[in-house]
Order: sequence, then structure tokens, then C-alpha cells
Amino acid sequence: KPRAGGLKVIKNNANPATPLIDITIDYGDIRPNIWQCLHGNPKTINITITHFTLAELESPEQWLNQRWHDKDTLF
Repeated sequence: KPRAGGLKVIKNNANPATPLIDITIDYGDIRPNIWQCLHGNPKTINITITHFTLAELESPEQWLNQRWHDKDTLF
């Protein structure tokens, strides 16, 4: 389960226009380790990048939970 503590601190102290970038990397059916990735395996990956601002977050916990749910449906 995601933890929102750090995101709460940022939301309460940073400019509402501060960007949040969510990057999801899908390696397909394999779960490569760092050495495999550095040597070019897997050959194909899918990357999804989503942009938000702090102003869009009403609740860091709900936002994180929604992101996890969205990623689960993506895979």
C-alpha cells in the first residue's frame, strides 16, 4: 500500500503549481533486474508518463491510491 507522508509534506509546503510527474514502466511478462536492463534486456518496454500539479491533489492518500489502482488496470 502506498504511503503519502512525503507527498503530504510537499503539498503543505510547496507552490500549488509544482509539477508532479508519474512515470510507469512496463517490462511486459518479465521482471528484469538492473543488470539485465543495463545490458539491453528486455528489448521492448512501455513507458507511460502522466503530468499533474499539486493543486490537483485534494488528498495525497486518495491520489496515491488512485494512481496504484490505475497502474493495476494498466498492467
